[in-house]
Amino acid sequence: MNTIIKSPNIEVTEAIKLYIEKKMNSLERPLTSFLNEEDVQENPIESRKNRIEVIWEIGTESTGSKKGLFFCKVIISIPGKNNDIIARAISGDLYSAIDEVKDITIKQLVNTKEKPDSLKKRAARKFKRLLNFDSAAHKDEGERVREEGR
Repeated sequence: MNTIIKSPNIEVTEAIKLYIEKKMNSLERPLTSFLNEEDVQENPIESRKNRIEVIWEIGTESTGSKKGLFFCKVIISIPGKNNDIIARAISGDLYSAIDEVKDITIKQLVNTKEKPDSLKKRAARKFKRLLNFDSAAHKDEGERVREEGR
């Protein structure tokens, strides 16, 4: 993964870089689930990981009521996906802001990964309902189907 750390108004120390790298290790497993397995021979997984770009922006808020608080923002660009994953957190401590962003990012990655599966399941359920030819199984326009003989 290509990791870029930007900080517009604070100096990035070695401790902050190490802390961000530590958090990136926990993001590595959910991110590798997005990599396609179709070209394993031509592109091993390690070279495909380098296509993922992660941009960390850290700093302090300089205006408004949040002036003086630390912010952290992560933008993850995954090849083959149309939308980037963006997470942002504001806290009184820089390290807690980084932790919050990591948690938000993992939730977004899991939701993004599971969304196509849930759409497929929903479509399969609808198709199965349409294939059921029993008239009692269909409810036309919200009306209740009466049993025969009543």
